[in-house]
Amino acid sequence: FEVINVTIPLEEGHDLGQRTSYQIELIKANYAENISVADIAEQVHLSEPRLMQLFKQNVGISIRRYRLWYRIYMTTVKIEMGLTV
Repeated sequence: FEVINVTIPLEEGHDLGQRTSYQIELIKANYAENISVADIAEQVHLSEPRLMQLFKQNVGISIRRYRLWYRIYMTTVKIEMGLTV
């Protein structure tokens, strides 16, 4: 499950594309640590509710669901590679 070339509208001069891309990269880079939505929001200088709203608007699913699906995806990849859970 990958999000590729997400089209993100600009709002009030903020580059929301970079923020959402950065959020996705944080999730991917830290999937094993399961960093909190609050931590992600702090890193991109948004409130937690606004982060969740923008992520769902831009990606199409909630940030929590994306994190869960990505962790399941990576677990499947590692099992496929012969690693154990």
